[in-house]
Amino acid sequence: MRLALLSFVFSVFLLVAAEGAKTFQCFTCTPKPGNPKWCSRYESRGNYKKCKSDDPLIPANTCFKQIAKDGEVTKGCAPSKWNRDSVYKSDVGINNEPGMKTYFCNTKLCNGGNFVLPTFSVLASLLFLIPVLI
Repeated sequence: MRLALLSFVFSVFLLVAAEGAKTFQCFTCTPKPGNPKWCSRYESRGNYKKCKSDDPLIPANTCFKQIAKDGEVTKGCAPSKWNRDSVYKSDVGINNEPGMKTYFCNTKLCNGGNFVLPTFSVLASLLFLIPVLI
């Protein structure tokens, strides 16, 4: 029984990890006219897209969150020149606009702010249930 349960949990984990390795996705949001802080709101977090690189030699592996001085937030997939597969910050915008703070991250859907991913919640629940079921 224990072996079957552990095998099932491990299989689910591998399935989720393999699916995440196939694609790289980022939250995407452009501010609405008249509401520059729209992308900071919870309602805007449901939009994400599969990132594609404009350079075939550089894979898409970085998301960004850009914040202007007036609080306007923009999110999306980073262009190829910003794909460094690491977490870092820049004082210019994606298109080299001065006066912006741009935050880059390198995990799937990492540019959402304080948003807990459902996959993480499911995996965490399964890990806490293992000792109870054994």
